[in-house]
Amino acid sequence: MTRLLLSLEHCLTLPDASEGLWAYLDPGAGSLVLQMLLAGFLSSLVFAKSILHTLKSWLSRLGAGSSSNSTATMIASGRDADQPASGNECS
Repeated sequence: MTRLLLSLEHCLTLPDASEGLWAYLDPGAGSLVLQMLLAGFLSSLVFAKSILHTLKSWLSRLGAGSSSNSTATMIASGRDADQPASGNECS
């Protein structure tokens, strides 16, 4: 019984750092860490891009309310900047 308790105590306690820790990292673990870092970086770029796009669209809608002849109003109404406002004239 004491032998079992000593074995369990040995398995459940952390090793002493002065003994030296030996660990093996295979190449798959290194590539997994690299892949996680790359995915985190790229997803943060996509997140920042979506925030900037949202901010730009919010600011363009805010600015479009003050000027009725702005480009954003023309795009929203479906007409080109080169087209006349009435749309009845043929060229």
